[in-house]
Amino acid sequence: MNNSYPNLNPWLDETKPYKAGLTFEQVSEIYKIPIKNILRLAGNESTIGISPNALKATQEASKNSNFYDEPKSEKLTEALKESFTAEGIDMTNLGFVCGNGMDSVIEHVLTLFAKDGDSIIDLYPTFIYYNFAAKRLNLEIIEVAREFTENNLELSYKVNISKVINSLKDNTRVVFLCSPNNPDGGITDLKEIEELAKVLQEKNIILFVDHAYIEFADRKIFDARSIIEKY
Repeated sequence: MNNSYPNLNPWLDETKPYKAGLTFEQVSEIYKIPIKNILRLAGNESTIGISPNALKATQEASKNSNFYDEPKSEKLTEALKESFTAEGIDMTNLGFVCGNGMDSVIEHVLTLFAKDGDSIIDLYPTFIYYNFAAKRLNLEIIEVAREFTENNLELSYKVNISKVINSLKDNTRVVFLCSPNNPDGGITDLKEIEELAKVLQEKNIILFVDHAYIEFADRKIFDARSIIEKY
């Protein structure tokens, strides 16, 4: 980092800049490949395009985009509640927090439940924003390494629940568990999540289960929403 900016927060010196993937235009220009022949698989993007229904809804919504929307995302929340109920999840005593992507939800959770000097558990390698958001709030980051596993052709990093529990401190406020995990797709079994949830409930620690990619897994086996009311 350029030392001519002494007022920057010190933690930025230890942060590596995020390296984003190249755009279609950049790949085409560098490798001289027509854009129509390029298929990007490393950006967690849909390769089949936008749903016509979603495109139509976006166009309709854009007509009022010069005004503020509902302050608490009431319509979205109601739609989500109906969707969860249809899947058999009782939402009677549960609620929703709507954010601008997962990043903002992570920041809100840390702002609400952690303060300077507290710690979080980061199960690396995993989504980098847990670590980044914690650094911004001057939180201690307890890194618990996932264990590399190889089963036939399946390669993933498995969470050792006992290791997580043994790494907890008195100042730990949040444990971040991404399942399926970003970037390797490793899934933590629901029984293991429940084992961890029980311990964290007793210690009054937040368990943040990140299901950003749960649609790519068997929800009946891995979806932690089925135990959320219990814990």
